[in-house]
Parts: sequence; structure tokens; C-alpha cells
Amino acid sequence: MKLENGKVLSNQLAMALNANLTKDDKIKIAEASGLSLNMVQSLLSRARSITINNKPLVIELLRVAIENANTYRESLMSYDYDYHF
Repeated sequence: MKLENGKVLSNQLAMALNANLTKDDKIKIAEASGLSLNMVQSLLSRARSITINNKPLVIELLRVAIENANTYRESLMSYDYDYHF
């Protein structure tokens, strides 16, 4: 998985993140990063691209989502999705 500046999250990654992050997770991560919850939602809905400024936010979203998935003994990428943004 590569997080490229100027690109949106892949459809599969965005869905996996959404499935493994609670609203409280998203709020806490946004506050800790100094960016808005709207930025988090825009990245996860693929409306905004990854930038040098929001990349640390995306990395933290990934870290928390993986931690949450591991709690349920799942892989972040083990989800089978039919939904497309």
C-alpha cells in the first residue's frame, strides 16, 4: 500500500478504514492532528486527495484502524466489499 500525495485513498482502503474506525476514533484523531473532522470524512469518502499536510493524519487513521481490526482478530484488508464510492 502506497500513500501518494495528490491521490485519493483506494476504494478498498477507504472502505476498510471506515469499517474499522468509530466516530470517536475519527474525532480524536482529527483533534490530535490539528485538522478538522471534515478533513477526515473527506479523505475517507475519497473527496480529498492525500497531501503532505494530511498524510500524518492518514497514517494515524491506518494505525488505529489496524489496532481495532486486530482486536477482533481480523486483517484490515480482509473485508469483502461490493460498495463503491
